[in-house]
Amino acid sequence: MLEGPCGEPSGDVGQTPHAEALGQWGEADPSVALYALKFIGPGSRCHAHRNTGPAEGTVPRDELVLKAYYPWLANPEAAIALFREHERQHAERLKLYRANRAWLTEQWDHEYRRLDSQWFGSLAAIEPGVLTEQSYIDWCRWVVQQLKRQRQRAERRECPWNRRPSRSKAATSAASR
Repeated sequence: MLEGPCGEPSGDVGQTPHAEALGQWGEADPSVALYALKFIGPGSRCHAHRNTGPAEGTVPRDELVLKAYYPWLANPEAAIALFREHERQHAERLKLYRANRAWLTEQWDHEYRRLDSQWFGSLAAIEPGVLTEQSYIDWCRWVVQQLKRQRQRAERRECPWNRRPSRSKAATSAASR
């Protein structure tokens, strides 16, 4: 028998869908959270409190964002390839999330879309993933578009017939009078 978070007896791990993931920091790598399931009975007053209490804020750490922050350090073609690859990876994950969301929605429909259904909780948990993946796809496309525009501008400047004639200082000061 396990003890619940408020000291009440709580049964075996995995006994009910009302289990809670409790984060524990790994000793070898403190940036990786390990999770264990601990039973919390559906009638537990702590269960309701833990589900409605404020969530801890997280600080996203994204290496790709840092690479976008310093685009001038990379070869534009390599940067475009990198962002296209990430767009492809996010599109694959989005496809999986959408398929899971469709299946979960179907399950929830069978329970008349009750908010106390486990299917509602699963849908609520997967929705941020769907939105995040779509956002990353849009962002990767935007970065690629900006890199391509810059490349096109640079190519136009390199063509001799696209160069603007430079004006001498005397001509510039005479034009401004």
